[in-house]
Amino acid sequence: MAALWLTLGMVGVLLPGCAGNSAPIVQTTLLSSVDLERMTDEMSASLIAAELGDDLSDMVIVTDRVVNRTNHIMDEGERELFLTALRQQLMANGALRDQGVIFVARPDELTGYTGAVPNEAGAEVGPTHALTATFRTLTNVTRMVREDAYLAAFQLSDLNTNVVVWEDAYRVRYAVERGR
Repeated sequence: MAALWLTLGMVGVLLPGCAGNSAPIVQTTLLSSVDLERMTDEMSASLIAAELGDDLSDMVIVTDRVVNRTNHIMDEGERELFLTALRQQLMANGALRDQGVIFVARPDELTGYTGAVPNEAGAEVGPTHALTATFRTLTNVTRMVREDAYLAAFQLSDLNTNVVVWEDAYRVRYAVERGR
């Protein structure tokens, strides 16, 4: 019984605002391309709206890693797709580009690249910030329904100080009816 209350309490913590709503019944509880689009839109809007400071001209952001802590298998390409799509949308944003924010690929995404980019003074600098994502899920299975609640947490960290300068999360729940 205590495990049930702990599970219910964690759903309440992970999914604020959804407490009284039932999850939509779908064919699968896995994340989909619709989630990719929604997540990318929400997280890029959040990062663009964030107060990152007055001088962003020296900010060089690398999309670092995606960690899967769900109970679903997500191959590396699928995990990287979420962060790459977010990077592409942020790069396309004129406001960040006008402020001098630069996005770079990880060295393993390129061949023959030194990892340094020129700043406004012409000196080559490496990444100053890292954008990461961690996917988590809480699964509740009964005889009739399987429900998965996902939390995809994104963080932008200063590589010199390890201070998180921005973080936000995408939340979604799915349920699938089991054999009748």
